[in-house]
Amino acid sequence: MYDIKVQPELQPLYDYLYGRGSFVHLDSYRPECLPIFSRDVLRRIAAQDESWESMVPAEVTELIKRRAFFGYVKPGRE
Repeated sequence: MYDIKVQPELQPLYDYLYGRGSFVHLDSYRPECLPIFSRDVLRRIAAQDESWESMVPAEVTELIKRRAFFGYVKPGRE
């Protein structure tokens, strides 16, 4: 069993999910990405704060800009 603590009222749910094999070990992730939250990226996009671009892969940045996703405003179109 994984070494994780859950609230007592959630223990039956955790035990059920564990028993079904619903948890998988992640062995290839980038720890530097863990503090990045989608809500922060979306807030920065809406606020036209360019710092969001460093928070997502370059391919995603390009797609968001090209298709004006998530309220992205193309320069000169305000």
